[in-house]
Amino acid sequence: MEHTLDWLNAKFKQAQKDKWEQSQVRVWEGVKSLLVTLDIALNKGKSVDKIMPPSYESALEEQQEKTVQEETFVQGQWWVAN
Repeated sequence: MEHTLDWLNAKFKQAQKDKWEQSQVRVWEGVKSLLVTLDIALNKGKSVDKIMPPSYESALEEQQEKTVQEETFVQGQWWVAN
């Protein structure tokens, strides 16, 4: 046997966690599709953009903008005494 019992137990727990997360994603996707259908039927599709996730490109741009805003790098020679 190549792996220890602790390793196998950790792998099992990780697999269970992954399975649960995938289940949650599927449920949330079903809820979102129902919300979109109701929004189109009752609200003429005014909130579809808020319900549906952004495209990959816009999500990537948003992440890059957030990274730039959170960047704490100080430019210049701040260590030089005046």
